[in-house]
Amino acid sequence: MLDFQSILTAYGFGIVDEEMQSTIAGFAHDFSNALLSTPTIFNVAKSRIQRQPDSLNALLRCDLVYSELNQRDCLEHFFNIWFSEIRYDHPVREVIDIRNTGKIVSVQILVVGHRTAITALCRLTPE
Repeated sequence: MLDFQSILTAYGFGIVDEEMQSTIAGFAHDFSNALLSTPTIFNVAKSRIQRQPDSLNALLRCDLVYSELNQRDCLEHFFNIWFSEIRYDHPVREVIDIRNTGKIVSVQILVVGHRTAITALCRLTPE
């Protein structure tokens, strides 16, 4: 896992204040609407998106369970949604780290905007 906490701190986002809480809530809403609304490839009953304001490395954690697609297609679907519906249009900095541990693919994301930032850890897991 990459050290996103150090990067956030370098950009001035070392404390989760009220504005950061609002950003976390907004991204949680965006992730939920974009990834778990119907129709979706993810099992809504088994998937979850949770806020983690105490973890600068992953302010959001997304456990996404899929069944209909293979791993490659699921990852492609995830990134199609990320780039078309969730991410900032012009981020100051964006880092995406993908790790495949066999059955589970972990996607660690850092996005820094002009006044806000978010980190997320998304785990794509087959049923």
